[in-house]
Amino acid sequence: MRECTYEDVCQLAPLDILTALHAEIVADMRNDLARAGRAAALAHEVARMHPDSAHWSMGSAVLFVPRYAESLAHYDQALAWYARAQEQTGRAEISPDVRVVEVVRVFCLNELGRYQEALAAATRAEAWLRDHPTPRVRLTLLINRSLLAGHMGDYPAMLTLADETIALAADLDSRAQYAMGWINRGYACIWLGRFDEAEAAIATGQQAAATAEEGLTFARAQINRAWLLRCTGRLFAALTLLKEAERGMAQAEGERATIALEQAGLYAQLRQLREAQAAAERAADLFDAQSMPLYSASAYLQAARLMIEQQRPSEAEPLLGKARQRAVGLGLVPLEAEIVTAAARAAALPPKPGAPQPRRKAARAALAAAL
Repeated sequence: MRECTYEDVCQLAPLDILTALHAEIVADMRNDLARAGRAAALAHEVARMHPDSAHWSMGSAVLFVPRYAESLAHYDQALAWYARAQEQTGRAEISPDVRVVEVVRVFCLNELGRYQEALAAATRAEAWLRDHPTPRVRLTLLINRSLLAGHMGDYPAMLTLADETIALAADLDSRAQYAMGWINRGYACIWLGRFDEAEAAIATGQQAAATAEEGLTFARAQINRAWLLRCTGRLFAALTLLKEAERGMAQAEGERATIALEQAGLYAQLRQLREAQAAAERAADLFDAQSMPLYSASAYLQAARLMIEQQRPSEAEPLLGKARQRAVGLGLVPLEAEIVTAAARAAALPPKPGAPQPRRKAARAALAAAL
């Protein structure tokens, strides 16, 4: 924490201490994750009278570890305690107004693959901002909505929101958010096939992240640049850059899953199928540990496809089963279709000599489901 005496602290009201701790967490949550965690733990101890504020702080402290499910649970608790306080006091608004966490819930729900809930949270966040115009909060919402649009495949919308982010961040002199806006712009341009624009945007974002000393943001720019290198056929350069990004993500252990999944795709393109297989399964395990079913399902599906490429259908089947389990409840028809299609491909492979009859029946059922 910032330097002060014990006597100084004792003179503060609990809510003032919580406000100060939350400011510390916001300042540290992207770069010094351990420090942010310690501040959140202290907030929880102080917050006997203000549990909503404590949960808000704790959610922010683990957001970029990342532990999205845990972070979301804290934000949900903050809203629940706030609603209880409203009911008990009969007041429509209480300070601090934790309903602003809807903005960050958009990000968490997006990362967890719960897109419809994320859209609903974005609508509530916009309503809150209409009543409480706060440019810096709007800036965060723009970033989160841009990411959500990208995850949902609406890259023109992602690009538009990224440009709005860049403009507002420049007006507010918010360097970290300025960097994120450019990085998001670069990602959208990759998917739109505008590779020169993507290269320029990512370079600008990296430079801005370096100037702002935003290590995690810089590493995320490297991941996006690796994706650009892959899309333009520079596969070995992409692998090298991912190794650099991995070092930059040393604090955020959960980000290793994203990097492993990218590595799996690169190894597969290079026909290094065993390395690709190992990377995909490692990514799936790491996403499972973070309770991120969408990403887990995608990683297990990729691992299964690699088994199929290697003519190993019996080993692909349990991986497809895991992908299927993780996809339940997500409501993502394209993902479910990809899993069924992969199962059909596995079924079309000739079974090993002496394969048991149930295995052959299961293969025929998978093929029928895909047709």
